[in-house]
Amino acid sequence: MRLVFKLAVRAGAIKNNPVDGVKAPRAQKAEMMFLTEHQVMALAEEIQDPPALQRGYKHRDGGYADYSLLVRFAAFTGLRAGELGALKVSRINLMRRRVEVSESADEANGKFNIGPTKTYQRRALGFPASLTDELAQHLAGKKQNDLVFEGPDGGPLRHSNWYPRHFKPAVIRSGLPNGTRFHDLRHTYAAFLIAEGAHPRAMMERMGHSSINVTLGTYGHLFPSIDEQIDEALDRRYGGALASAKAEVRALDSSKASTNFGVTARATKKPTNSL
Repeated sequence: MRLVFKLAVRAGAIKNNPVDGVKAPRAQKAEMMFLTEHQVMALAEEIQDPPALQRGYKHRDGGYADYSLLVRFAAFTGLRAGELGALKVSRINLMRRRVEVSESADEANGKFNIGPTKTYQRRALGFPASLTDELAQHLAGKKQNDLVFEGPDGGPLRHSNWYPRHFKPAVIRSGLPNGTRFHDLRHTYAAFLIAEGAHPRAMMERMGHSSINVTLGTYGHLFPSIDEQIDEALDRRYGGALASAKAEVRALDSSKASTNFGVTARATKKPTNSL
């Protein structure tokens, strides 16, 4: 709106820009949803086996085992939707259980485009060993330059179509909150990392954040009370040191008592008369 009025001023249609100095209200951020591992599995099951006909859309015979894998892979790697859409077979190392994230997909102007990641950085991270066999089976027969996850009829996975046709209906069928988005699988991954005691720096690198401030600013409220952890850790350290010091004092006192007893015994011993 500001730009429209600015162009009108330049063209001489109006004298002043009526929105100069007016600040647009901040857009409200969507509430983050954090799923349990059981909810992730339930969602994956629902997306794999949808009703045969749903909202006039006929689903693929045999279901969508690949989309079940997609949901679980997303929740246990934290990749963004665009990064998953652009992920190629060559970026997955099954032997080392590593995935390299170097590209991201979008649908600007209605076209499927692959470009750099959100932060223009590459990263590599591991994935659970339990996913290895299923990934190997899924990738079998694919070429190195093929996309790992494709659309229902082949070709690129267009999130704008896949999300309302597959993901959201599965969310509803699995009983998850209606506000659950695909991006919440990424939030779920972050919560898993925190629950396992991951350091914020390691989280930053795995999540592909531009700085640790972004990580803490986004997920800092999920970390257990740092003050309580510090107090407990210092108390354990102090208690251990105190117990060790007391043990050393007791050992020293015992040694002194033994030494003093020997000296006293020698001093009180009567000399024997020589013949």
